[in-house]
Amino acid sequence: MLSKEEIEKLLIYFDGYGSPFDETIKQLVEENERLRKELRFYADENNYKENVLDQWRPVVPINEDGGERARKALEGK
Repeated sequence: MLSKEEIEKLLIYFDGYGSPFDETIKQLVEENERLRKELRFYADENNYKENVLDQWRPVVPINEDGGERARKALEGK
């Protein structure tokens, strides 16, 4: 899979050709980055651990989130 930087280099290289797909590719790269950011939140094992020291009741970030970040990411927000 190409990194965001590699894709941007390709877009710059081919920019003079006026590809009708340039804007679509840029949008897909941005969406991919946004979704990957949220996936990293859910993949982080620390977000599944209870924090019992800083508050009155145990807080688990994943439970507090309840999937809200995923829903927003899928909606494009």
